[in-house]
Amino acid sequence: MKVLSKGLARSRSKPRAICGGTLLAGKSLFLPNERVPIVVQRLTRSQIDAIPKDLFSVKVLGGEGCVSASGAIEVARSLSMERRVGVVVKGESALTCPLPGWGRLGARGGKTADIPIIVNPVTVEGIAPNPLHGFRHKIKTKSKKRDVPDEKDKTEEGIVTVTELLKQAVNTMNGLRQDYRKKDAEKGMDNGNDPPDGIFSSIINEKQLGVSIIDVHNKFFGSNNSCMLNGKQYKFVEFCLLLLYVFARMGILVNKSRKPFCEFLQSKVYMTKKTPPVRTFNNYAKKMGYQKFEETFPLLPFDPSKPPPVGDYPSLKQYPLYFACHQIGMAFHDTEYFTKLRDQRERLNKFIL
Repeated sequence: MKVLSKGLARSRSKPRAICGGTLLAGKSLFLPNERVPIVVQRLTRSQIDAIPKDLFSVKVLGGEGCVSASGAIEVARSLSMERRVGVVVKGESALTCPLPGWGRLGARGGKTADIPIIVNPVTVEGIAPNPLHGFRHKIKTKSKKRDVPDEKDKTEEGIVTVTELLKQAVNTMNGLRQDYRKKDAEKGMDNGNDPPDGIFSSIINEKQLGVSIIDVHNKFFGSNNSCMLNGKQYKFVEFCLLLLYVFARMGILVNKSRKPFCEFLQSKVYMTKKTPPVRTFNNYAKKMGYQKFEETFPLLPFDPSKPPPVGDYPSLKQYPLYFACHQIGMAFHDTEYFTKLRDQRERLNKFIL
């Protein structure tokens, strides 16, 4: 899937455009993916029948003359407040019923950027993408596009639908990717490839640490864009910033600068565009709450093998970020790699040097 950035507005006044398409039942459509997990579009009955129901859920709302676009979007949003909704506005599966103004689309919270415009090419090469391989599929777009189907395309009635990527499909993808990461980490350790960046202690294997980070991320986020830590909601960029604090407090991070840690997450852990850029990372770190906590955290008691010692230190209650970091630390304490590190530490303590 390709994001069109030139010539298309990406501001809050208009949703950004996303290009993609898959051929099913002789016509193109847009199958949801991790980035746009819920899609409003017009499908034929043959297309609906051809969509793999073990990976996608299709909710039929009715014929185009009976369903409004705004109503369909509200139904899509009601499926899950955390999951993003896309609307197909061009191509064979585009909605032909009148679209509401972009202001109404973004009425909930005043945000329009959470409703991508999906440009579904009329001509698409390939078959339905395999969700277990990250929804990669080949797309070929001709210069000629049309928004409303011709008379010859009306052999089947257009039905307004909401197609949703099932969460178990996302979990399966995450599991396969994590298996690949683990094998890659073991291979790198055996062959001595990819020397460390020098931001962690020399005993840390960065690839295996990356596997642990993804394990903990999946535990807290699942298929959502935010997570709950100690009863408070945190964005992905905030989670990444808390990781920096936790690793520094654990003593495994020797270079505590934000830029190299952010680049480590980008290049060796997530390896996707969703990883926050260094500028965004720094902007959050400079906020008063995070800046003050970064200075205070090294002075607070921290043992991720135990619950927070609130009884002994009642003053900890004034630091909500402390409890979020403690919860993250406990999650890493239970990972396979951190168990290996503790075993390694115990063996080293037996040495007489």
